[in-house]
Amino acid sequence: MLLLNDDLSDFARAIVCGEEPSSGIDTSYQNYSVAIAIEIYRNNYRGNLHEALAGAYPVIEQLVGKEFFRLLTRQFIGQHLSRSGNLHHYGAEMAGFIAAFDSVQGLPYLPDVATLEWACHCAYFADDAATLNLDKLAQVSPEQYPDLILHIHPACQLVRSRYPIATIWHAHQPDAPSDLKLIWIVVPVTP
Repeated sequence: MLLLNDDLSDFARAIVCGEEPSSGIDTSYQNYSVAIAIEIYRNNYRGNLHEALAGAYPVIEQLVGKEFFRLLTRQFIGQHLSRSGNLHHYGAEMAGFIAAFDSVQGLPYLPDVATLEWACHCAYFADDAATLNLDKLAQVSPEQYPDLILHIHPACQLVRSRYPIATIWHAHQPDAPSDLKLIWIVVPVTP
């Protein structure tokens, strides 16, 4: 079992990190060389990560355009490996990455929009939890207030920004009025 684990780890490093594949890989397949086969897997890996990022950051993709978003995600994927088998966990570092990405420095609100989008993404995939029952809370006497322990729902996050990111986000939702969408479309200069 250890040999299989080692072979799979070598194979994963060849795909993700670009390392040479181990000698344990069968090279007798005549239709493709090992290098081409590894590149096919590598492209699928990158494509899946790109799609995960596009699903988590649809407004960022709309704001910068599909072509530039592909360039942005290619750079991100090159610097941030997936650390989970669940692709819904991939992309948490995008806001910080965008903040340091030279080509979008003219769009100072973009990292904050990414932060909001990640919060929405996390809220969507958050564990189910009971919500606050206001009727029960109303029955608590003021003398018992110090004994109350309230917990933040797993889907809640606080996002701060000096930019109108909620308005930008709402303007890029499928049901937003078309005149609102035109206000925030921005095309950055490609590097």
